[in-house]
Amino acid sequence: IYSHELGILRRPYRTQHASTRPPNTSHISGCLEACKRFFEYLLSLPESSYKNFTVVEWGSTVLAILILSRLTFLMAATLGWDADTTRSNIPMAMYLDCLCYRFHELSSTSSDDTTPPKNPDVLYVFKMVLGSVKKSYERRVAKIEPGFFAIDHGTVVGVARGHCPMHDPT
Repeated sequence: IYSHELGILRRPYRTQHASTRPPNTSHISGCLEACKRFFEYLLSLPESSYKNFTVVEWGSTVLAILILSRLTFLMAATLGWDADTTRSNIPMAMYLDCLCYRFHELSSTSSDDTTPPKNPDVLYVFKMVLGSVKKSYERRVAKIEPGFFAIDHGTVVGVARGHCPMHDPT
């Protein structure tokens, strides 16, 4: 509900015009608070409850990660944040680290770093995917600078390539 205006399910990505009007800062702030509450709730659950997650709950977790990723770059552009300010206001890397640690602890798959396991469980796979997402996210957040959106007469007309994984179709 909160992420509807972010256009998370819009396809294909709009590469020529990122938005026809400036984002509503109170709306995106509300969306950020809702995302933070979701992750705080997710991390407050007992570790054993992750093993009983349904497909819908796993899907909600993935969607929340996508929304928070997209929101990170939108808020940084709208509010003129740099990389350090973005990291301090949006603790996505910490959320991903915590989830990776919990999934590692719960996984029945041995984590021998030299060879990939033959039949990993879902928690091991999810931990590996989230680890990869975190690396990519951190690399892209490090590139954030004030003004990384192209703005023409107060309207966002394009996104600087290589910054936002949701807006950069390459």
